Amino acid sequence: MQRPPGEEMLQAERERALQESADHIYKLEAEIKDTAERYNRMEETMVAERAEHQAGYEASSKRVRELEAELKENKEHCILLEQKAAEAAAKSEVGQLEELMASKVRECEKLHHKLLTIQLAHDELQEGLGAANAKVQSLE
Repeated sequence: MQRPPGEEMLQAERERALQESADHIYKLEAEIKDTAERYNRMEETMVAERAEHQAGYEASSKRVRELEAELKENKEHCILLEQKAAEAAAKSEVGQLEELMASKVRECEKLHHKLLTIQLAHDELQEGLGAANAKVQSLE
């Protein structure tokens, strides 16, 4: 049985259209796979950045606590020095104690400056951690 003349042409056209559809599907699948791989790489990067920011935040927090403890010790020491200065004034040793107290006040001021610097870095790390968390959440 012989096919009508236009049917072979229609069959060829259908096969060509099917092949084009299949090619397009393969191309889309490759794009989806590539996009998924890029997403996974971005997610891994974000997780690593989050961990890095968290570690920095924790280290900064620890350093702030250490400096606060050191500052507290120095304040207590300054109070003791003030008491000694008052006692020494009664004994006419004012000059030496004033020098000692001035040096301790300078030490306290330096430590206070260090504490402020660490707190600023701590705040910046905390902001970076918040931004990294927001990025990761937006990717999820």
